[in-house]
Amino acid sequence: MNYKALILAVLIVVCGSCAKEPESSKDEISVVEITDLEKVKNDIYAMAEASEEVNLLDEGKLVKHMRIDESGEIVEDGSGAYFDQMISVAQGDLLRFSIAAGTSYPTTRRLYYFDQDGNIIGAPLVSSGDLIRITEGISYVSAQIFYNDESNCDQGVSLAKVTPMVWEPKELGGGFVTSLGDDGYENAFQDISYKRFLGEYWDCYVGEKEGYKVSKVALGLDAGQQTNYFYVFEPEEYAYTVLISAGMNACELSPIFGLASFMKGVMDDEQLLPLKNGIRFVVLPVICPSSFDASPKQYLNPNGVRINKNFDYAGSWYMTSTDGRGTKGDYPDSEPETQALKKWLHLYAGANLYIDCHSDLNNDINYLFDTVFSDNQIMANAINAQNNMAALYGQKGYFSGDPAIRNWLEPGDVYPKTKYAKETLGISAMMIEQWEKSSAYGGNATVQCEENSIRNYATMIEQYVLYHIVGSGY
Repeated sequence: MNYKALILAVLIVVCGSCAKEPESSKDEISVVEITDLEKVKNDIYAMAEASEEVNLLDEGKLVKHMRIDESGEIVEDGSGAYFDQMISVAQGDLLRFSIAAGTSYPTTRRLYYFDQDGNIIGAPLVSSGDLIRITEGISYVSAQIFYNDESNCDQGVSLAKVTPMVWEPKELGGGFVTSLGDDGYENAFQDISYKRFLGEYWDCYVGEKEGYKVSKVALGLDAGQQTNYFYVFEPEEYAYTVLISAGMNACELSPIFGLASFMKGVMDDEQLLPLKNGIRFVVLPVICPSSFDASPKQYLNPNGVRINKNFDYAGSWYMTSTDGRGTKGDYPDSEPETQALKKWLHLYAGANLYIDCHSDLNNDINYLFDTVFSDNQIMANAINAQNNMAALYGQKGYFSGDPAIRNWLEPGDVYPKTKYAKETLGISAMMIEQWEKSSAYGGNATVQCEENSIRNYATMIEQYVLYHIVGSGY
């Protein structure tokens, strides 16, 4: 099927600021002239390295030709070396292991975790750039390396304590969000229509300015005969393409408004300027517009179908279950929303990343992160981002101990869109499930789509995008 032929229209509209700010304030941030994509990439990589770091390792205490064995004893080893240090750490500390560029790269890198009595309780392998969050029971750490060429093995090895520099939105969404009355976020958001939502949060960016172009594209009709739109945010030159969708379950509001708040940051916040300059963002704000227009907003599409379960890949439709919530449709990919999502993904085959945004409103598990992935590489990148964010939320006092985190690979018949994107189109994919009752990021247990849920969602998207780009070495 030629999916590109199915695009209906491209609409260019020039409107005011989504944030309802004076036009002069938006003019303060402009896209710099970029002629070298390497500069674009370097600016993005620099964002991930913006944290304050202090190296805890003393190169003078590296002991060559020795290593620590599994019992904690020091034994001889011709290609081994260990740091004769017991570095004191505290629960919640964030460490980054790294090897300086241009030095001899050890073939194996391992940390050792010790309890307060000096007993080994863990020995994970690490890679350069990994972020490690110290969990309950770890009192000391040490490091060792194995190498093929020992000429420079004592240079450039770092285990640094990191003070995270995590972006959080300064302002949430558009002026509509920041001017709510006493009814609360949930009630106000329940009343907003799809047309008004696009107009206040998205259409105002459409147009071209200083070589940066935002287009609004019609994707087709949904099951309720509502036209669905997506938006392309395109710098004059870009190094990466990132796809983001929300609103497959239109009652899940924090992902929808969190995504809008993230893109407001991309467009208006100087801190995210490298992302604006270097990444083409393709955003599908609401997969099921008619369900968003319903009152109250609906989990299922107008035909009573769960789009996640209607989506078929490699026969997944025949194996999946809806768990009693709606149906999975009369046949695989029967729904116009499912067809539109596949069409949209095909248009950007080979993109660097696809994020689909969801939330859970009813479960009492206090997950800080709950995420499904298409493959191990994107999971490893996301864990670095999660460690960074967990350190921030821990420092804010939102949790004590170790927060609940669940990361898992898509088996093929639960949320098959992730495997479909990776295995069919070459797009690394992930699905975020935010637990809105979680106090681990400061969420409110009783109010859907409240301020901290929106803020957390925008931050998660930013961190996952950043650490996937950097961690994949694109």
